[in-house]
Amino acid sequence: MAEISVILPVYNTSKYLHACLSSLLNQTFHDFEIVAINDGSTDDSLSVLQDFANKDSRIRIIDQKNQGIGAARNLGIQLANGTYIAFIDSDDTLELRMLECLYKKAVEESLDIVVCDYIEYEESSKKEEQIALPTFETCSLLQMPQLLFDINSSPWNKLYRTALWKEHGIEFPVSLKYEDAYAVLLCLVKAKRIGKVNEPLMKYWIHEGSESTVMDARVFDIFEILTNLKVRLQEDEKYDTIAPYLTYFTINRITVYMLQQKYQKDAALKRKFIEQGYAYLNQYDFNWRNHPMYVQSNTFVKRMIKNHQWLMKLYVGG
Repeated sequence: MAEISVILPVYNTSKYLHACLSSLLNQTFHDFEIVAINDGSTDDSLSVLQDFANKDSRIRIIDQKNQGIGAARNLGIQLANGTYIAFIDSDDTLELRMLECLYKKAVEESLDIVVCDYIEYEESSKKEEQIALPTFETCSLLQMPQLLFDINSSPWNKLYRTALWKEHGIEFPVSLKYEDAYAVLLCLVKAKRIGKVNEPLMKYWIHEGSESTVMDARVFDIFEILTNLKVRLQEDEKYDTIAPYLTYFTINRITVYMLQQKYQKDAALKRKFIEQGYAYLNQYDFNWRNHPMYVQSNTFVKRMIKNHQWLMKLYVGG
C-alpha cells in the first residue's frame, strides 16, 4: 500500500497534463499512487493519462461522465489507499521535493495537515509571484485560531492524513463553486496538529478560462457554501474560539467577490450579487463593518467602498 495517495481530477487539460504528471512521477519521494479521475474530458486528456499509465504502474485511471471537480475529488478520497492524501489540479505542477518534504514533516511531527508556500504563475504574462503563508509552529486551531483565515483554502499545497477525511466524513460539496473553502476549512478545524514547511513547493498556474478566473452566475454559490460551513462548524467544540475568524473569513470573501463584479459582463447579475451580498452580511452579523480584523486589514478607502452599497455599485460599474 502506498504511503501517499495523490488525487488528480482531470477535465479538458491535455495542454497542461504532461507537465503535471511529469512533476509527479519525477518526485524524489517514490512511495505514492496517483488516483486520476478523468471527469468526462472531451479533449485527449484520457489518452495522455493512458500513455503515462502504460509507463508507470503507480497511476490508476478512473474514467467517468462529467460530474464536477467536487465529485471527482470525493471519489478519489474514497479510493485512496495511502496513509496520507495530496490533491493536485491537472494544470498545476509540483516542485520535485514537495511530497518528500511534506511527508517527512508529517511523519516526524505526527501531523494531520502539513501546508507549504507556493508560486502563482500567470500564463499570459509569464509572471511568477511567491506566496508565503504566515510562519507558525505546529499547533491546532484552538491554539492559533487565526490560521482559519491565514492558511489558504485551496486543497493543493497541503498533505493530509487520510483518516482526517474519512473519520469526520468530510467531502467536497458537489455541483457548487468554491467547494474548496468548505472542505479545507473543515479539515483545518478537525485537525489536531497542523504544521508548515516554509518553502514554495508547488506552482499554481493562472490561465485564461481556468476556474479561478471565470466570473459568471456561479458566484452566487458562495452564499450556500458559507452558510453550510457555518452550520457544520457550529457543531464543533472549537466554534466559540474560531467564530470571530470565521466571521472575518465570510466578510472578506463576500466583499472581495463584490469587488470582482467589476469583471462581470452581465450588469443584472452584477447588481443582483452586490445586493444579495450586503443582505447576506447584514443577516450574518449586522455589525460586520466594525469587525476588528476587517477594520485592521482594509485601508480607509477600501472600507468606504466595501461598506456602502452605492459606492460598491459605482466602483464596479454597470
